[in-house]
This record gives sequence, structure tokens and C-alpha cells, in this order.
Amino acid sequence: MPECKITLKFECRRRWEELPESQEPHRFCDQCEQNVYWVDNYDEASEHAVAGHCIAYQLPLGMIIMGPPPMPRIPLELPEELLEAYLKTKYYASTPHGEITIQIDKTHPELDLLLEAHDVEEWAFITASNPFSEELSPAENTARHEQLVQKVKELGYVAFEGAGVPASPEWNPEVSLLILGIDEDTAVEVGEEFGQNAIVLGWQDEVAELVACRGR
Repeated sequence: MPECKITLKFECRRRWEELPESQEPHRFCDQCEQNVYWVDNYDEASEHAVAGHCIAYQLPLGMIIMGPPPMPRIPLELPEELLEAYLKTKYYASTPHGEITIQIDKTHPELDLLLEAHDVEEWAFITASNPFSEELSPAENTARHEQLVQKVKELGYVAFEGAGVPASPEWNPEVSLLILGIDEDTAVEVGEEFGQNAIVLGWQDEVAELVACRGR
């Protein structure tokens, strides 16, 4: 699996520099009354995520940010043919900025502009169709999509209608949602709730990633 970037569920308003210095690799935050641990890589962040700790790390441009990290990712253990189909699929979304086409391992400047317009930095592309890649009837998939729309509304996120369109004619397009501002853990939980093997997600100025849902 390629090296993962460190991310946060949300960024704390406090700053590392505001916390009292310590001889330990952590500083105490009197606002949340817990230690904040310095990390340098994804593996360290994952260990603290499992332990329920907050972390601090330095961005490439030098700024230090703090907050709780998402749970560690699991490998995408899918049949080669199915994984290849996911990677070659194009994910389309209809937005006020026009139609956006998302592809795995590519950046999307038009999507970055949409994120800026809504003052968020992360997104996810999720479908409720065909759980575990077992094809359902159009009526069943429509009903599941309506449930997904309601779920996202209840969570309070802005979302736009879309579809995942496979490269192979053997696979039918799947109605989906492009969801703005949703953190990775919540996105994975939603994908898992609707029986998905994986979802697509990303951050501003970063490439789109395919992330496993099952067994996390």
C-alpha cells in the first residue's frame, strides 16, 4: 500500500505553541484535558488513533496543526478484476460549478474550487448501490440511494448527485453522492453502513484515493 498522509478528523483551534513545553513527546492541553502527541508519520498517527489520543504534526509549509486522527486504514483486499474495475471507473458529480469528473490517483482543480466555495477541505464519493458488488435491481438501488441521501442530510453535509461510470460495459453506472466536508472516519462508516467494499475520498489539492470500508 502506498504511503498514506497524516490527516485529522477535525483541526483543533488550539495551537501546539500555546501548550506548555514538556520533556516528553507530548504536551498537555488544559482545554480538552488530555495529552497531545507529536507525530512524524502515518504509522505513528495510526497508533495514537487506536489509543484515542490527539496528535500534532507539521505540514509541508511549516504550520503545526493538532486534533484527533482517523482510525488506520486497512488494505484493499479485493479480487484483482474488481479492484481494476474500481480504479478505472470515472466518478461524475453535477454541481453548481458544472459537472466534475473524478478519477483515482488524480488531482481535480475544479473540485478544489468547489471545496473552497464551501469552506471545507475534504470530500467523499459514496454509493449505496449494489452492496458488496452484488448487483441489485434498479428499483432496489433507487431505494437505497434515497436512504443514503437522507442519511447525509441527517449528518448535515452538503452533497451533490453523481454516478460512478465503469470503463467496462459489463458494469452498470451506480447513482452516487459527492459529499463535501465529511471526514474520513465518518465517510468510511457511511460506506460500510451501505455495504460498500470501498469509497473514494480526498482532500483539497490532493489526489483522489480508493479507501476500503469492510473490516475497519
